[in-house]
Amino acid sequence: MLRLIGARSSVRNRGSEAKITAPSDRTLVRLASALGLKPGFLRDVDRGRAADLLAEADQVGVRPVFAVEQDAQAAVAARSALTKQILAVFSTEELRSELERRDRLEEEGERRENNKDLWDTLQPIGTHGDSP
Repeated sequence: MLRLIGARSSVRNRGSEAKITAPSDRTLVRLASALGLKPGFLRDVDRGRAADLLAEADQVGVRPVFAVEQDAQAAVAARSALTKQILAVFSTEELRSELERRDRLEEEGERRENNKDLWDTLQPIGTHGDSP
């Protein structure tokens, strides 16, 4: 687990100089919360402030939310609402006929591809590609 916390440390290059950085307490609290770590673990790796923040968040029952999670949840909700609006425009019979039409087109395309493969297989060597 120490490697995981250590992996959040990184080296930043400033010009020709490498600067070692450590994750912020806020980042560690989010990471520890997501991994289900206890505050004692952060104290063991000399991150007392992050441990205190994690303990406080645990007491309040607040789970840090990542902006990426919020964006993903908003996108899912938007797609769901849009799908419902679009489907509400069509009747069940219209949707059924559209799905049947798409299935027919797909089957026709597969049949054409199979016929071309068969034609190419049956042609003498050197005459491939002249299929109808």
